[in-house]
Amino acid sequence: MEEEKVLLVAGTTKDYVNGELRIGGSAYYALTALSHIDVETIVLTNSSFLKRVCGKRGRHVIVTPNPEFDIIYEITLPGESGERDLRLRSEVKAFSDLINEVIDDDALDGVKSALISPVAQEITVDDVILIARYIPHVIVDIQGLVRMFDSKGRVWIDHNLSREVIRKLRNEDIVIRGEISEFPPECRGPALVKCIEGGKARAVQTMGEGPIYVAYPDGRLCIANALDHAYGDDIGAGDVFSSIIALHLHNHELKYAVAAGTAASFLRIARSRIPWFSRKELYVLSKKVLEWMRCLQ
Repeated sequence: MEEEKVLLVAGTTKDYVNGELRIGGSAYYALTALSHIDVETIVLTNSSFLKRVCGKRGRHVIVTPNPEFDIIYEITLPGESGERDLRLRSEVKAFSDLINEVIDDDALDGVKSALISPVAQEITVDDVILIARYIPHVIVDIQGLVRMFDSKGRVWIDHNLSREVIRKLRNEDIVIRGEISEFPPECRGPALVKCIEGGKARAVQTMGEGPIYVAYPDGRLCIANALDHAYGDDIGAGDVFSSIIALHLHNHELKYAVAAGTAASFLRIARSRIPWFSRKELYVLSKKVLEWMRCLQ
């Protein structure tokens, strides 16, 4: 069997959740998910905080910039009603120099798939394009590319920015992934296909427990149902979803990769303790998601 190796270019955060410090960010959740199923990873991230927490977990190499920097979020979880309050408590910085350095050194030989997942503009669109032209199979989570922050650190999505991000990425041979709120209104739901049609990129759009849309540049659209009845902490579930898609992009069709990601995110929410899932569980649940998926031309 061919060796599996995934590149993660993603943010590590220090999250104060209702006042309690936790590690967070897409790098943490993606690395943890892949370590459950013994996937070798190379991680480019902003902070060695990830090394201190995940140093002995799985087969990986973690590379950070010099100097490294913290991304700090304050998260207030709601009670029975209301929305989660998310605020950035650190300066916005990028680690583009590290990405250029690693690619120039040929340190990524043998890597065939990658997840690019910024959380606070620490990775740029130009970085995404550079990586996508070096790695054959790439999924980019646009969350951290389209986030803006007001003077009090509150997060909001700039839809003019998301239009620009999609415009720049639609002609790259990648998968663009995001929550429905992160896409401009004209790209939501079945209209997602119109935003990439005629380009090279494919797109995956999620909406919590709602349907998952998979759009292709030739006009095809597939719709999957998220697995329901998972109750628990959903922080990081989207990062788990994206990381498992990245793993499967190398040797599976996108529909199957999305089904596997759907199964993984469901199990992440349902189980609060590590490990969240096994490879066999992903396979069994993925088949169910595929059976329910419908595709339209």
